[in-house]
Amino acid sequence: MEILINKETDNLMKDTDAFLLLLKIAYNTKREDSFSIPDLEVGEALINADILGLGYEKYRSAKKRLEKWGFVTFKATNKGTIARIITNKFFIL
Repeated sequence: MEILINKETDNLMKDTDAFLLLLKIAYNTKREDSFSIPDLEVGEALINADILGLGYEKYRSAKKRLEKWGFVTFKATNKGTIARIITNKFFIL
C-alpha cells in the first residue's frame, strides 16, 4: 500500500478520525483472491470501532463522512462492517 501525497490527502488529514479510519480500511483490505474468514471479496475490509480505539459515536461519524464524500461504501453484517474504498485519490493498494 502506498499513500499518495496530494491536496486531497492533505485536506482529509485535517479530519483525523476519518483519515485514520480510511487508512485502517486500506491497510486491512483483502488484496488477493484467497480463502478468508470472514468471507471477504478482494477490495473489502472488515472493520469496527475497536480497530481505531474510537468511541462508537466518533467511529459512526467518521464512517458517515467518508461515505458522504464518496470515498468508501459500508455494508453492515452480524460480524462487523464490510468497507470498500471506492476512490483512488489517497492510496495505491
